[in-house]
Amino acid sequence: WAKRGWEAGRQAGRLAERAVAARQLCGGRDAREGAVVANVRALQGALGAGEDMMRVGAGGLPDLDAVSECERVPLFMRKLELCESRCDFSDPRSDFARKETKRKTLVDVVQYLGCSKSELGDTRLYAPIIAMISANLFRVLAASTTVEEEDLYDPEESDPVMDPAWPHLQLVYEILRRFVSSGELDVKAARKVIDQRFVLRLLDLFNSEDPREREYLKTVIHRIYGRFVQLRLFIRRAIGHVFQFYIYDDVNTYGIAEMLEILGSVINGFSLPLKREHRDFLLKSLVPLHTARALTTFYPQLNFCVNQFLEKDPALARDVLLGLLKYWPVLHSRKEIIFLNELEDVLEVTQQSEFDAVADPLFRRISQCIASSHFQVAERALLLWNNECFLEMLLRTDARVVPIALRGLKRAEQHWRDSVVQLSHDVRLVLQTMYPQAYADFESAAAESERSDEMRRLSAQSMWEQLSLESSCESTTGRHDEGSCEKLDAEHHRAKHLSRIDCVEYM
Repeated sequence: WAKRGWEAGRQAGRLAERAVAARQLCGGRDAREGAVVANVRALQGALGAGEDMMRVGAGGLPDLDAVSECERVPLFMRKLELCESRCDFSDPRSDFARKETKRKTLVDVVQYLGCSKSELGDTRLYAPIIAMISANLFRVLAASTTVEEEDLYDPEESDPVMDPAWPHLQLVYEILRRFVSSGELDVKAARKVIDQRFVLRLLDLFNSEDPREREYLKTVIHRIYGRFVQLRLFIRRAIGHVFQFYIYDDVNTYGIAEMLEILGSVINGFSLPLKREHRDFLLKSLVPLHTARALTTFYPQLNFCVNQFLEKDPALARDVLLGLLKYWPVLHSRKEIIFLNELEDVLEVTQQSEFDAVADPLFRRISQCIASSHFQVAERALLLWNNECFLEMLLRTDARVVPIALRGLKRAEQHWRDSVVQLSHDVRLVLQTMYPQAYADFESAAAESERSDEMRRLSAQSMWEQLSLESSCESTTGRHDEGSCEKLDAEHHRAKHLSRIDCVEYM
C-alpha cells in the first residue's frame, strides 16, 4: 500500500506540473481560469490514481495456488506487505470493500500455510510474517479500569465484550498459530524474530476483554513454550511478573485464568526433584493469588496448578497450608468456602508429618469457621469430618487439637441454623469416639469453667445490688463520710472487674 501510494503521489505531481505549465502559457483572466481548471484536473487525477490503487490492491493479485512455484514466494511476501495496513472497524459501514479485500487476502495466506506446498523452510519469510502479525495484533487495547469482583466478566451471567476487528484478528492469529506449529519451521532462525520482546507484547494482549482472543493467545504461548526452549524460563518469569503486578498493584487483568491453564501443562512437565525456582514460583506467585478480589473467576485453574505442585512434591503441603492460613479471608464468606474446598484438596495429599506441623493453627481456623454465623461456612467446615484422609491423620495426631475443635463445636450448638446444630452434634460424637479421654477432660473443664463463671456472675450481681442499695440509702439520708466513699469506690471497682472477667470468658 505504501508503494502504491507513492506511485499515486508521483502521478499527482506530474499532473500538477502540467497545471503550472498551463498557467504559464495563459495570461490575464484566461490565465487565472486556466490555472483553476488545471488544478481541478490535477486533483481529479490524483484521486483517480488513489481509487485505482485501492481497487487493484490485493484484489488484483492472483491466489497463491494459481501461480507457479517460482512466483509463489514473491507473491506471498507481497500479500503479507499489503496485509500490514489496518482497517477501521469503528464504523461497520465504512470502507467495506477494503475490509473484504484484506479478509480474502488473509484467508489465502492461511490456506497457503496449511497446505503441503508452504515454503516455511525458507527463512526469508520469517521477518515479513512476524512484521505483518505485529502490525495487526500489537495495538492499544480498550482501557479497562479496576472494578469490583461483581462487575467482572462472568461467562454464565453476562455477555462477553467482542472486538469488532475480530474477523481480521482471528485470521492473523491463525497465521501465527500455524507458523509456530509448522514442522518445517527452522526454530534456530525463527528465534531472531520470535524473541523476548515479541513474547512480552503477546502477554500484554491477555488484557483483552475478548475471550476468543485470549483463547488464541493461550494456544500460541503454549506452542512457543514447547518449541523455543531458550524462552521457557523467560516465559515463566514473565507470567510470574504479571501475577505479582495483578496481586500488589490491584490492576484488572482478564487473562489470569488462561495463563494459569498454560502453567497447568507446564508444571506437569517439571522434572523431579523440583528446582528452587519452581518452589519460589509456587510460594511467591501462585499462593498469593488467593488474595485476589476476583478469585472466583480463576479459582479452578489456580487450584489445579497448586495440586500439580503437590503431586510432584508432597513436602510442599506444609508451606501451602501455612500460606492459605495466612491469606484466609475474614469478611468474605464465598471466598471462605473456596478456601475450605482447597484446604480439603491439599489435606488429601498431605503427609502425616506435615499435618502435625500445622495442626494447631489449622484447627484454630477450622474452629473459627465452625462458629461462623454464615451457615454455609459452618456447614463446609463441619463436612471436613466426612473426609477419610482427614480423619485418619486426625486419629494419628496429638490430642491437643481436640479442645481447640470442641470450643468451636460448643458455640455451634447455639447456631440459628438447625443443620449446623445437627452436624456439630455428629462431629462431637466422632471426637468422643476417637479421643474419649480428651473429650471427657474437656467436658469436665468446661463444666468447671461454667460453674466458676456462674459464681463470678452471681458475685458481681450481688455487689451491684449492694452498691445500689447503699447508694439509695445515702441519697435518702444525704450523709456520707470519706471512709464510706472509699469503701463504695473499692466495691464498685471490684464489681466492674468481675463483670469484665465474665465478658472476657464469654468471648
